[in-house]
Amino acid sequence: MCLFKVFLDRGFSRENVAENVSVATKNGSNIELFDVSLKKLVVVEKAEIVKVDTLNEVLILKPVDS
Repeated sequence: MCLFKVFLDRGFSRENVAENVSVATKNGSNIELFDVSLKKLVVVEKAEIVKVDTLNEVLILKPVDS
């Protein structure tokens, strides 16, 4: 099973915001992250998905200005 580690890329650093993420959903300007039982783990406000890397099980987000 492919579970992601999720990072928020701020350009100068990457912050680990969640692990064992199975689902990421865009809700307005937010990204909602869920575990395998679809329990909401975290909401990353004002962010967008930059990269989905299934081989390395990494999801990269970046902040958006809006």
